[in-house]
Amino acid sequence: MLLSEDKHFCLAHKSVLVRRQLRSLLSRLDTIIFDIDGVLIDTRGSFSEAVCEAIQFYFEHVLHIQGGVQLLYPDEVHLFKMAGGFNSDRDLAEGALLFFLWKMLRFNLNTLEEVHSQQPSVREFTQQIASRGGGLGNIYRFTQEHSTPQMREKLNSLFDSQLVRRLFLESYSGRHCRRIYGFEPRFFAGEGKIKKEKVILKTALLKKQMVNQNLSCGILSGRTPGEVEMALEMLSLRDSIPEKAIVADDGRSPTKPNPTGLIELCDKFHTKIGIYVGDTIDDLRMVNNFQAHQKMGPRSLPQMEFCLCLTDHLDEGAVRMFRFQGTALIAKDVNAFLEYLDSKGHKDG
Repeated sequence: MLLSEDKHFCLAHKSVLVRRQLRSLLSRLDTIIFDIDGVLIDTRGSFSEAVCEAIQFYFEHVLHIQGGVQLLYPDEVHLFKMAGGFNSDRDLAEGALLFFLWKMLRFNLNTLEEVHSQQPSVREFTQQIASRGGGLGNIYRFTQEHSTPQMREKLNSLFDSQLVRRLFLESYSGRHCRRIYGFEPRFFAGEGKIKKEKVILKTALLKKQMVNQNLSCGILSGRTPGEVEMALEMLSLRDSIPEKAIVADDGRSPTKPNPTGLIELCDKFHTKIGIYVGDTIDDLRMVNNFQAHQKMGPRSLPQMEFCLCLTDHLDEGAVRMFRFQGTALIAKDVNAFLEYLDSKGHKDG
C-alpha cells in the first residue's frame, strides 16, 4: 500500500500520510508552492508523448531508419525523470536521443526493431545514469566513454540537439507554437499534445484555502514562461497567482534541484513555514538542498517541507525512497492535500 502507516508516518486524513513529528507544524503553515506537471495538471498524454514523438520522428524522418516499432514509450520517459536531473523535458528529449543513437552505433544496428530490442533497455540505462547522479551531462559522458573515437565522431555528426528540442516543442505545442515559444512550427502544425492535458486541481478548493487560511501560494516549475501561462489559463488561476509568485525555466536562472527559485519565492512571501508540492525526485532534492542551506548557509531561511503527490508512475519502491529521503507528507493527489489542510483549518479555527 502506497499510503500505509509506519513508525514515521501516520494517516492524518483519508488519503494523506504525515510524518509524525511534523503533524502539529501544519497548523502554522503560511506558504504553499506548487509544481505544475503531475501535481496541478496531468501531463501523461502531453510532455511524455511529445518526447516519444520527437525521438520517433528523428529516427524515421531525419535519419531515415526503417522499421515498424515505437522506440520510446511514455512510461519509459518517467524512468529518465526518476534518474534525476531531468527537470526540463527538453533536456530529457536530448538525453533519450543520445541513448538511442549511441545504442544504434555501439551495436551496429540498422532498423528500429533492432534498436528497440537491443540491450541495455531504457530501464537498465537510466539506472546506470542514476548511479552517476542523473542528468543530460551524465548521459553525454556515458555515451562518450563507451564509444570508440570513430563512434564518437559519428555520434556527434548524427546528434542535433537543437533539432530534437524543436521537434519536442512543436510536438507539444502544435498550432500554439508561436504563442508559447515565439516561432512558427515546421514539423508539427496540428493541435499538439498540449490538448491532451487534464486538470487535476480543484481550483475552487485552492482559492478557498488562500482566502480562509491566508495562505501565500506560488508556482515553481520546469516549464517555460509560455508553458506556465497556458497552464494557469487551463487552471483558471491567472488572476489568483501573480507573475511575481511564479518561477519558471527562463533559460537563465538555476533550475531544480537548485533551491534558488524556492529561496526567491520565500523571500517574496516572507515565509515562516512553507511546503513545496511536487512529484519527482528533483522536487524532493530541491527541498533537501533548501534545508541544507537553511542549516549551513550564511543567512536565515524559513522552514520548508516537501509533499509528494502520488502518480501512476510511482511504485512502492519509489515511494519508499521518497519516505527515506525526507518527505514530510504523501498525498493521493493535490486535492487530498488541500482537503487535509481544510479539515485542519476547521479544527483549529
